[in-house]
Amino acid sequence: MRSALQPVVEQLEYRDHQDTDPVTLLRDRVLPSMKRNLKLSGEIADIEQRLSNNELGQTIGQLLHLDRPLQDNPIFFTEIRRAKTLTYASLAKLSEAAASDLADTEVAIDDITLANMVGNELVSEEEATEMSLVMDLARLTGDNLNLIKEVKRTSTMEMVSWSRKEWLPLITSLGGTLPPKENPETYTDKILANIELTYPSQILLTRTLASEQTGRVSRLDTLQPLLDKCERLIDGRKPASIDWSKVTIAEPEDLQRDLVALTDFTNTYRHLGIAELINDKEINLDQKKEAIGKRLQLVETFNSHNPSLDLRLVNFISLEEDTLNWQGISTEHRPLVRKQMMAFQRVLSLAGDTQSRQQLLNKGFDSNRSIASQMLSRFIAESGLSENIARRIYNDARKKTDSIIHSVESIRDTISGGFSNIGMADNTGILRNKLYNDLRGSIRRINAICYPL
Repeated sequence: MRSALQPVVEQLEYRDHQDTDPVTLLRDRVLPSMKRNLKLSGEIADIEQRLSNNELGQTIGQLLHLDRPLQDNPIFFTEIRRAKTLTYASLAKLSEAAASDLADTEVAIDDITLANMVGNELVSEEEATEMSLVMDLARLTGDNLNLIKEVKRTSTMEMVSWSRKEWLPLITSLGGTLPPKENPETYTDKILANIELTYPSQILLTRTLASEQTGRVSRLDTLQPLLDKCERLIDGRKPASIDWSKVTIAEPEDLQRDLVALTDFTNTYRHLGIAELINDKEINLDQKKEAIGKRLQLVETFNSHNPSLDLRLVNFISLEEDTLNWQGISTEHRPLVRKQMMAFQRVLSLAGDTQSRQQLLNKGFDSNRSIASQMLSRFIAESGLSENIARRIYNDARKKTDSIIHSVESIRDTISGGFSNIGMADNTGILRNKLYNDLRGSIRRINAICYPL
């Protein structure tokens, strides 16, 4: 039957019949052509019998998925996947043998797959890293090959630091290589959203580079007159309380704005001891600026030596399992950097976007406890966030803090609380000791997550 149908079907242009179902097409177009050949009477009778038992179903267009772009058509999934893999392997400069092995694999090409290939000596660690980067860019851009080639010329840290003003001209220059139903503006918005989801740590860290803080540190110059008048120019998370009506310095409004901006700056890096340096009466202005610059440089040095760091996955508590690169940072200063990085780590889970995270850092809210300890109205007012976002962050922080407090108290009660006196208590201490040994590390982790060190 196949040999009888094939010559007739091959003469049909499928797009001309995409709104027709296969039964109708066979009955109205294919069978009349076959009936011209008397030798096919047996096959024709067989086809007519089968058609009589079939109801109308999906159209040709639906069966062939003609409404989808070719790259999304499931019929060609295997072929397209192989072509993409070979193309990306070429971009990553993999050998032909390694590229072929990757193309033949039936599992997703992720870090586990690449690690297995490294273990089997099919690719080097450098090649696996390069291939992982290319695959990340493929997911980020929606498999836009031309854009991948352009972006790959830069480092990851540089790419994630780009704003709309860098992305839009680049995407516009690509012309007709955009995904279907996208224009440069909408595609740029999606790229930025994807970066926010894919590289939250890198985006936050690039915004905190010392090179970006020069303007904020320079505000000390204009605030110099106040440094001598105030015991503490920065008072905790807030500026010093100053009676501005008694300030005789010209343009006190500018000083007020500079003081607020300087306070935001010190709050962001408060675990580096910036406020203490500003309030130190034993050093002059130049010494303050120099000391602050050195503290900020510690963060930039750490970032440069850990460019692929994902703060969501780092354990800063277990010093024994430290896999971080501390090159260029003395043992004396490592605790400062560790505490500051843990503040950045905590704020990733407090808000869903970089702008809100930066605002929380600016106002000194870098932990669930610092948020939950405030009244809601006060947090909304002091955070500077929109009311809807502030409410969502506040409610989430309260829930997490309550949950952690209950967990800690349950552990404490089991170990040393009054429940040990009831009849069913674990009088031998076996259960209590086992629970303590299992959970004693949890308390340290809970404190680190919920409270700043």
